[in-house]
Amino acid sequence: MISPPRFTISGANNFDVVDLDIRMCSFLESVYKENVNIINDDVRNLDLSKYTKIIGNLPYYITTELVTQFLLEAKNCKQMVFMIQTEAVNRFVDVAGKEYGPVSVLIHLLGNSKRLFSVKPGSFCPMPKCGSTVFRIDINNLNEREKMVKVYKMTKSLFLNR
Repeated sequence: MISPPRFTISGANNFDVVDLDIRMCSFLESVYKENVNIINDDVRNLDLSKYTKIIGNLPYYITTELVTQFLLEAKNCKQMVFMIQTEAVNRFVDVAGKEYGPVSVLIHLLGNSKRLFSVKPGSFCPMPKCGSTVFRIDINNLNEREKMVKVYKMTKSLFLNR
């Protein structure tokens, strides 16, 4: 077996990496030696309020749940960058049309979102049956966060009765 290269991230502050898969955590521990805190847990169990940036490759089956949780609980976060299933991107970046929903309302109340680039299935091993897209959410409205969350909750109930 070939050993993975060892990396350090010079000039970076300490940061957390979260993964539920113990094998991935072991691999990451063998690669990153400095400035990285590997957390083997479900990200849904963490206190997100301390993070100012969140970057993730989100599991497709809980993408909406995670994005919503990050937006509601990461109260100091100014930027989020996610890779998600391409088919799901419209739910987060569109502000009109049939894909428009409560989460896109919340995103746009707090800031804005932008598609960055696509990732083809062949970039992964094993290869998934769908494409992925990386998109960014910039939070510009931290001072009005509580008011925007109240509007989101009202909007969410309105979407239940389209």
